Amino acid sequence: MTIAISGSFYVTSSFARELSKSYISDFNPKIFVDEEHIQNLPIIHGNYVTWVDSRLNDNEGRIFPRIYMKHINSDEEKFAMSFAKKSGARTQYKNKVVWAENTDRLRDDNFDIKMFDYDTGQITSITKNKRMQNNPQISKEFIIWKDMRDTQRGSTDIWDFAIFGSSVEKNEEFVVKPHDTPGTAELFGRYAAMSIKREDASDRDIYLNILSSGKEIPICIESGDQFNPKVIGDVVIWEDARYAPVFGLEQPTDIFAYSISKHKELFVSTDPQREYGLTVGADRYALWYQDTSGMNASNECTIHLYDAVADSRIVICEEPGDYRNAVIGKDWIIWEDHSSVEFGIDLVAYQISTKETFDLMKAFGDQKNPKIYDNYVVWENIEGQESESGSIWCADLIEFSEKKSTFSGGFKDTVVWTQAHGNENKNGFVRSEIRNPNQFRFDLQWKIKLDGSITSSPSFDRRGFGYIGTSTGKLYKYSAFSGEIVWELKLDGAIKASPAIYKDRLFIGTCSGKFYAISTDLGEEIWSEQKSGSIESSPTVYLSENDHYPMVVFSSMDKMLHLYGVRGSKPNLKWSIPLDGWVKGSVSVDENPLLRSSDQETVKKYLYVGLSSNYLICIDPLTSEIISRFETDSPMKGSIIANSSTCICASNDGTLYSISFNGWGRKPQLIYAESTYHKTLYSPAFDPVSKRIFFEGKPGAISSYIEKELWSLTLDKELASAPVITHYDGKMNGVFVVSTNGLVSFLEPETGKIIWKTTIDTVVSSSLSVFDTGFITIFLGGNDSYLYCWGQRPLDLDY
Repeated sequence: MTIAISGSFYVTSSFARELSKSYISDFNPKIFVDEEHIQNLPIIHGNYVTWVDSRLNDNEGRIFPRIYMKHINSDEEKFAMSFAKKSGARTQYKNKVVWAENTDRLRDDNFDIKMFDYDTGQITSITKNKRMQNNPQISKEFIIWKDMRDTQRGSTDIWDFAIFGSSVEKNEEFVVKPHDTPGTAELFGRYAAMSIKREDASDRDIYLNILSSGKEIPICIESGDQFNPKVIGDVVIWEDARYAPVFGLEQPTDIFAYSISKHKELFVSTDPQREYGLTVGADRYALWYQDTSGMNASNECTIHLYDAVADSRIVICEEPGDYRNAVIGKDWIIWEDHSSVEFGIDLVAYQISTKETFDLMKAFGDQKNPKIYDNYVVWENIEGQESESGSIWCADLIEFSEKKSTFSGGFKDTVVWTQAHGNENKNGFVRSEIRNPNQFRFDLQWKIKLDGSITSSPSFDRRGFGYIGTSTGKLYKYSAFSGEIVWELKLDGAIKASPAIYKDRLFIGTCSGKFYAISTDLGEEIWSEQKSGSIESSPTVYLSENDHYPMVVFSSMDKMLHLYGVRGSKPNLKWSIPLDGWVKGSVSVDENPLLRSSDQETVKKYLYVGLSSNYLICIDPLTSEIISRFETDSPMKGSIIANSSTCICASNDGTLYSISFNGWGRKPQLIYAESTYHKTLYSPAFDPVSKRIFFEGKPGAISSYIEKELWSLTLDKELASAPVITHYDGKMNGVFVVSTNGLVSFLEPETGKIIWKTTIDTVVSSSLSVFDTGFITIFLGGNDSYLYCWGQRPLDLDY
């Protein structure tokens, strides 16, 4: 059933859920598909939309994904793939959708390429090889894909793959790039644009493969790497590092192009600022981001456009912001705006012909993964941080009103400190209002004595209950409001890590190597798994972008990394992989729009892990493949902060790093390495709005950085843990810091001025956690077995 409201806003039978949203739009957005559970990752080409649909699943966490396809003017849905064990990348050309699918129960690496024709309803197997074929791309005449058939099993070389191709009609295979030639290829009509490294070359160059004949044309063989090539009309355009300094920290990239018809190289943009994220559309336009963040480790940028027909450059968005995932249509550019940490991800529309900017969708929750064809755009709507349901929205950009339409239900998604460092990004950042300390004092609200010393930090659920473990293996649930203990559970082994909460489930590991899933309501074990090494780092829970089902990832001291599905009454192990070092911090997770082999590939989440072997590694959670790695000068004992393509971390020798994973197959780019000459054992904290980084820059001192040190304040001999940043109403309003001697301080973030402090008479080895009870409330465990709670919430609840 579909219900219309105010003539332009449409909702399905999930009426109550849609009423809980607020949105503003200059257009008339509509729901394209909304069934139970999740519909996400839409693609549009021609008059057809495909998406991944998990409406068929069960409570055990078994997901039966289907790829659905629908004509934009028809209500008829057809599914292309049913009940696959696992599916890889997917792409589309008009009425044909191509994807990688694994239906082999015996081989996790046996993916084949399949194609579905909406008009005929037929599925064609493009490959039937017993190895991995993935990342397909399709045009009118050709399909190409990443192929591992010639790769030795067990190879860890991320370049050890071939690119194969096939004609759409005849289904005859051919080699585009052999496996022993490192590089990438992207499909544009009858061309494959390649960035490859020949045996006799020292870097990667641009070649064009004419697929019908197999002929290769050298486009650019200049010094330095050339990568991410695209084709618009008869122009090949790419990112170029020929002017990047051999030495130094900053490595800017430029945009170059080559006109095939004129046999002439074009200098599109050689700005001193880093230019990255090149994408193309409408067979005419190329778009990229220009870095404006300098060394502040953020993703702030402006957006620029090149018109290959007019041979002109246009500044699309001069106001810097955290912009990602831009797509180009006939006369429109759509991108995600991540600048607001208060309300989620919004969508912006820019009309090229009029040079006007509009709000496509501003709403609570996240509007993500826009795709555009001609003047029709689709995207996915995800309503909250724990949402296992979502919908596909659409808008006809030609039919829009000049007057903004607003529908408001007054709902705001509350972000809760559910795991170590607050969230899956591990940035130590929380939204919570700090009241005027002169009117609302910080006071000790309560303290409770537990059984054993506390090195774990508490995590919370949405109902106001906290969870914490102790050295005796006791796990507790308590009220954040009163400190009253609800239940306690004895586990096998000491608990050093913080639990991770997802809805009604808690995940925690112990020093005996046992990993538990526990019911938060009953305090009972759901399942457990024994590992061969102690589990001392905190697990991370996140929603998979592939199906929006929750995953939990953690490491053990046997140098293994494990990924499990959260749902189900039995352990649902996705994979375990060996690492070449121990992991002391938590795994961090974020989407990276730049780690794609082509524009046709969907934006994915990646795992970032710091190792004792001096490496920061990036892992694809869908395949467990190590995508990239960066070598530091010493081990990392804290967690990595993941912020889109940028990672922030501090190593044991006191060096603060900002590293950009800004291209598939490329070496990570060092943005800066700030040496503090101080041993760093903990994670930094990062404010995504002000772009400030806070960490122990000197012994016992908290330091504030944006490109350089802004201020430093010595508090004690040594700090105990990572700082916590509070944020409210678009502004950073405080920093909490704890020392090993039990000094708890609340600082003004701009100056470092101490606003409030208190001391507990014990050694502290744990981090602060925050919960918003309506007033700011902070929690800290000590080696004296007490859990302390301070807050601005008045002691008299009738205040």
